[in-house]
Amino acid sequence: MSDSQIDKIARIAEKISAENNRRTRQTHTIKNLLEERQQVLVSMCELAELEAAEVPAETVIHNLRHFNQRLVDYTALGHFEIYDNSFRIHFLHENERNSAAEIESDRYKQHGENGC
Repeated sequence: MSDSQIDKIARIAEKISAENNRRTRQTHTIKNLLEERQQVLVSMCELAELEAAEVPAETVIHNLRHFNQRLVDYTALGHFEIYDNSFRIHFLHENERNSAAEIESDRYKQHGENGC
């Protein structure tokens, strides 16, 4: 096998590996978002239960703060995961563009200006 074929196979293997990593991260993110959403819903239900019962104001405030923190955590997780994913995609595309330019430059150097 020539070096160019080995390089081509290596690039394909890298793309497959990157795709597998992306899927793993995506699955992990979805799992985390579902867990956070469940915690938000539980906190909301606990807060709603307090409305029907006569409880001290401190308890209501404590539960309200807990609910608010869960809601902020859930929202932030979704926001930052989407931002992180967008940044990764941009970085990947930038690397692919640079790799394509390098390949073209190497081809130009090998074959000269006339392409032969």
